[in-house]
Amino acid sequence: MNTLLLFLIIIVCLIAFAVICSIIDNRRLVVRNYIIDSNKIDRDIKVVFLSDMHDNQIGRDNNRLIDAVKDANPDLILIGGDMITAHPGCKWDKATNLLKGLKSIDVPIVYGMGNHEYRMDIYRDEYGDAYDLMTKDFVEAGATIVQNDKVSFDEMNIDVQGLMIDRKYYKRWRGRTTPDRRTIGEYTGEYDRNRLRIMLAHNPEYFDAYSPYADIVLSGHVHGGIMVLPVLGGVMSPRLKLFHKYDGGRFDITREDGSASTMVVSRGLGSHTIPIRIFNPLEMVIIDIHSTKS
Repeated sequence: MNTLLLFLIIIVCLIAFAVICSIIDNRRLVVRNYIIDSNKIDRDIKVVFLSDMHDNQIGRDNNRLIDAVKDANPDLILIGGDMITAHPGCKWDKATNLLKGLKSIDVPIVYGMGNHEYRMDIYRDEYGDAYDLMTKDFVEAGATIVQNDKVSFDEMNIDVQGLMIDRKYYKRWRGRTTPDRRTIGEYTGEYDRNRLRIMLAHNPEYFDAYSPYADIVLSGHVHGGIMVLPVLGGVMSPRLKLFHKYDGGRFDITREDGSASTMVVSRGLGSHTIPIRIFNPLEMVIIDIHSTKS
């Protein structure tokens, strides 16, 4: 066997292996658990966080995902956006039906916007009134929409803030810019430090700018980096950035007053454009917020 033939066989085998892994990981659901301490709540709170489904279905009518959320027995269900894939003429029935299924759990559902939902809102010459119709369906299905505003749960002493930054902060190369902390503060408004604030901030890239305004930041967007390599982590972000710092998992920043801000990045529940997930299964996140209040 000559060297070229051997090389071609190896390449074909690697491609076949990658395809098989991607098929499996596009169907395999894992649950990631995180524990975050807080002295701002009187009792432990369990949060289920879902993000980046992109019209995927996990089980028939998402029954596998809904059952997994039920088994978690959460106090809050938070959604980080991009549950749909935006394009002219797109549908959102799968996301709506998922919300209807989650509504049966009988806990609050808060929906923060991703860049795909946001695109439908700002490009109305392409999408018409689709954004208004979609959000109406989501609200009727049981969700509370937060887009640069918040919803308060006084019995838990928790505010859930939805952050949707301008589209210019999602650009890949040309026109790329970065928001500073003051800009984020203009989006979020007043921050009551006596209450636990959870921020739904779809793009994790700007954690440093988010951290002064939230105790817990929940993000997605990066899809785990498409392929996850040992030690190196996720390979590529939607901005085509290699080995993104925030590809998935937990990250912590100590703020100027000595308190902590924690970000959890979901690796997502689907994919779009490049439907590849290698060593990167679909992910549902559970966050146990542990009360340290004496």
